[in-house]
Amino acid sequence: AQDLTLDSPFHLGFDHLDDTYPIVQGNTPSDVEPKGAQHTLNRALAWIQQHEDQRQAVFIRIRELRDPQPLKRYGTTFLSNPRRPAAKDVYDNALSNVDVAIGQFINQLQALDNYTNTGVIITSPYGIDYSRKGQEGLYLTETTLHVPLLMKLPGQSPRKRSDLVGLEDLAPTLLRIAGANTVVGNNLLLFGERKQHIAMMNNPLALSLRTRPWRFTWMSGRDPFTMAQKSGASALALHDMTKYRLGYAYRIDLDKNPSLVTEYEKVLQNYLEARQ
Repeated sequence: AQDLTLDSPFHLGFDHLDDTYPIVQGNTPSDVEPKGAQHTLNRALAWIQQHEDQRQAVFIRIRELRDPQPLKRYGTTFLSNPRRPAAKDVYDNALSNVDVAIGQFINQLQALDNYTNTGVIITSPYGIDYSRKGQEGLYLTETTLHVPLLMKLPGQSPRKRSDLVGLEDLAPTLLRIAGANTVVGNNLLLFGERKQHIAMMNNPLALSLRTRPWRFTWMSGRDPFTMAQKSGASALALHDMTKYRLGYAYRIDLDKNPSLVTEYEKVLQNYLEARQ
């Protein structure tokens, strides 16, 4: 993902952008590490408190889980081998630290006078797949694309939902809460489940189609910027989500489901063609 800096288009939608990410100096010149989530959240909270008498929308990006590192401030709670920690243990250690920082931030928000009318959303654009030892990273898999979505919204009581939604539904939902009437997209408050969700990555462009029962992954062979055909298109994988949720082997033989594969290939082809 593109960094949220003053030279990126993202900042144009905000009145103020703070992209500082200071480094902490240790005992030696080589002993340095970024301040991290706690510093970012403290700066955000200070800005919110200074503007508490105004209506505001604040976007906070925490970068520590993008490329987790075995930093000293995390300690060794989740490291089974501190000298040679496994990648997943490093992630768990970083996640624990970020979780504490977010919890403290929420507690401080609750102390504000207008917290009752404040909406808070916590999510992530993607996760990290650790099922491929030595090749951990971002893939079009359920492990990577099934991300948390926690929302505290004004006037809404606590509840848990299992329906299929996408991050692109957040903006329409928030705009409707803010009073906008002409908004295109799903309003999550209406319990409208998406019949399908599409994710994509890489060059050539690979796409993943998620429905309630299936996840289908397809290589388009196209350039993501020009849509020019660089290589041949092909089906990559079909996963049974019911078996996945039950903890069973869930990869399905493509040859045993030719009609479903053909149907989903057509859906993804149409999706790309509609965006040319």
